[in-house]
Amino acid sequence: LYFVEPNEKSLARIIEDWTPSKGKKGPLYGDAVFLYFLGRLPDELFGMIKKCKELVKRVKVLKEVNLDFLTKEAHAYHFD
Repeated sequence: LYFVEPNEKSLARIIEDWTPSKGKKGPLYGDAVFLYFLGRLPDELFGMIKKCKELVKRVKVLKEVNLDFLTKEAHAYHFD
């Protein structure tokens, strides 16, 4: 389960989890991937997901939740 901001850095880390390499014998977290993005996923980032075949074949959910918010205090949020 990934609940992340839709930016290149976040997506690069997700793709890294699912990209085969010499040090990894298989998927790190099982066979199902649930991707929830805190805002709109731009087309160029969606293209990055499509290029990672190991990730694509395991994605069960890909949703844009649209919960962009700013933290004003430790226990208060402002939805912009």
